[in-house]
Amino acid sequence: MARVLERAELEVLVVDHLFAVVDEEGTTGPRPPFPHETGGWVSAAGSTLFVEIEDPLVATAVLCLEAWDGEPPGDDASWTARETVRLDLPSGVIGVEEMEAGGESDVLRVPSRGVHRARVALREDPEGPPNVLVRLWPAQPAA
Repeated sequence: MARVLERAELEVLVVDHLFAVVDEEGTTGPRPPFPHETGGWVSAAGSTLFVEIEDPLVATAVLCLEAWDGEPPGDDASWTARETVRLDLPSGVIGVEEMEAGGESDVLRVPSRGVHRARVALREDPEGPPNVLVRLWPAQPAA
């Protein structure tokens, strides 16, 4: 059974409906299209994952990042939207970009570099900011 190795939770600024989760060495690679351009709320390419919050009144979101040693169990039903994407993590050092507002570096470290899967889940909170959960695990099981 897979287990969580590291976890970080922070409040992020949502600028123009967006924020990004990035590998710190991969920020010069291909950028994904904005999610609304593809009809979704999540998009990923290379080392960048965009999350788009549709509500125009949202200024912040609570982001929980988790590094797992294998595919994590499914999320409970309170997470209303879910997507799984592929990310290249050349350094394994994860940061958050808040578009023109800046961001935070070295928020989470995954135990291995390389190709990972990311399960992204969204939970709206009528009393506060939305919650976004990003679970990362190696695309290939450890040998």
